[in-house]
Amino acid sequence: MKLQQQKCSNCGALLDLDVEDTRIAFCPYCGGKYLFDDGKTEHTINENVSKNINVTKTVHNLYTDEVELLKEKNKDKNKSFNRMLICISVCVAFLAIIVGLLWGGISKSIKQREIEEKGLISAGNYRDFVDENYQDVEAQLKAAGFTNIELVEVADDYLEEERGKVKSVSIGGKTKFKKRDYFSSDTKVIISFYKKDGGLIIAGNSEDFIGQDYETVTANLKAAGFTNIELVEISAGLALWKKGEVVSISIGGKTTFYNADYFSPDAKVVISHYKK
Repeated sequence: MKLQQQKCSNCGALLDLDVEDTRIAFCPYCGGKYLFDDGKTEHTINENVSKNINVTKTVHNLYTDEVELLKEKNKDKNKSFNRMLICISVCVAFLAIIVGLLWGGISKSIKQREIEEKGLISAGNYRDFVDENYQDVEAQLKAAGFTNIELVEVADDYLEEERGKVKSVSIGGKTKFKKRDYFSSDTKVIISFYKKDGGLIIAGNSEDFIGQDYETVTANLKAAGFTNIELVEISAGLALWKKGEVVSISIGGKTTFYNADYFSPDAKVVISHYKK
């Protein structure tokens, strides 16, 4: 019997083999099993493969668990970092608000001191004066301390009810001033208001005048404010019962007008009527 030493292909340990007589040999270290039949061809059955596979799976699982653990640690770090950023942002915002309030208070104190030292005054909001009686507005501004006030009549077309009412107020050239705006007492104030005499007026409905006595119609239009009235006589012929009745009326060349139509007081009024 010839013996030949062989090494385990798994771990390299020495194996004692009988070359002439086929034998099955085991590796005493890793458990590998070997089968030799003719001394030339070597057949190896490695029962330890499953063990190696299990070991590989175990190592893979350990590696995977380690990676997951690292990921979780990184997540925790990111969460901590984000919390820290949020805390910093909140603190910065809080400090900004405090600084803003302090600065606003300081600025307000400085401005108030300047107002008091220079004797500046506020007129209020410009909207409070529009459409108010110009004399009342003038009195309010004088009471506020303004000493340089100019009244300007406006001859624009305006409604009858707007007579004497303020169209606009400017202080130092500023027409849209507010309560927070301050001026010196001698700042130029201009109050523009609609003239007390004049303004647009209403005649009524043209159909209401037809068939009425022309003298009554004339009196009503004068009472409404019309100043330029012309009477035109038309022969009644045989219709004696129509004497003095208004045949037609025109205002500013307009023969059909309504209660919503406005005219200037000096608009030309022509009343055509039958002779009395």
